[in-house]
Amino acid sequence: MLLLLLKLHGLPSAQALLEDKTVAFFSIDTDIIQGLGFKFSEGALRALPFQRPSWLTIQQTEVVEREVHAHRMDPVTKTVKELTSAISSLQRHTRQDFTPVNAQIEGMNPEAVAARNFSNEFKTFVAGLGGSVLPIDGPNLARQMFDRYFQEVAPFEVRKKSEFPDAAALLTLENHAVAIVEGCTDGIPDASGKKAPWKIRKEQYLEHLKDATDDVLLVSGSDKLHNARAIVEDLLRIGFAVYDRFTASQEQTLWYYESLAKVLTNASNFSSLSDASFSFTITQSIPAAANTCSRFSARVISSSVRFIA
Repeated sequence: MLLLLLKLHGLPSAQALLEDKTVAFFSIDTDIIQGLGFKFSEGALRALPFQRPSWLTIQQTEVVEREVHAHRMDPVTKTVKELTSAISSLQRHTRQDFTPVNAQIEGMNPEAVAARNFSNEFKTFVAGLGGSVLPIDGPNLARQMFDRYFQEVAPFEVRKKSEFPDAAALLTLENHAVAIVEGCTDGIPDASGKKAPWKIRKEQYLEHLKDATDDVLLVSGSDKLHNARAIVEDLLRIGFAVYDRFTASQEQTLWYYESLAKVLTNASNFSSLSDASFSFTITQSIPAAANTCSRFSARVISSSVRFIA
């Protein structure tokens, strides 16, 4: 069985590799483990520790561990759902109260117990062969996989799994989008769900924008442009009552947008954009309905955006 697991197509035989000790470790594919019924405590898998030379260990990847775990959990999850459905059906037909039965099943928590047992069995099996589970990590792992995929080398000699590049492309786009959203967020709540005071958050956000990426600047600028225009419209419509809806005061709100204008205009990354540029202007206006208001009656925020093809 050990020789079968070590056999590599197009390379020296497993026997030759073992005899000259060229192989230091081996790995078992998920399909083989599944074909053996996931029986780590009996049969061929149980015999492996007694067959292997002392200098030969096993190194399993987290990918295999998770695949094996998922395969083993599938029938457990399915059975629990079927059992729950059967009890519900029985209760409906007999009009008996099966609440105690449901409570007992929930208390036994079969899925959690099975998951724990399966995980322990796999780790015990690997440890018994002197090996370990290699985690899915490394900054270049994804790039290396795609290099192999497009070069059509093992294990991608034939591009038969289009979902692999599609999934990776989707994840790449999702991660990029998440990074933009995070870059446009002005304050992350602490463990208790509270954010820093308004002024501190805004100062930190303004400082963050100075070194933000082009995409973050573009999205943040668009968002602030929309907000500024909404403030202008409401200010002209209802006067300075618009400021009542904000946490910040009139003076703080005007300070923030003036600061945004300066930061977005001066940001080196932002000004280097070849396809779009933003121009924020703080203009002066005296709304007719606000003549009797404070000195802020002479200040209204307006913004403009200019796209260059």
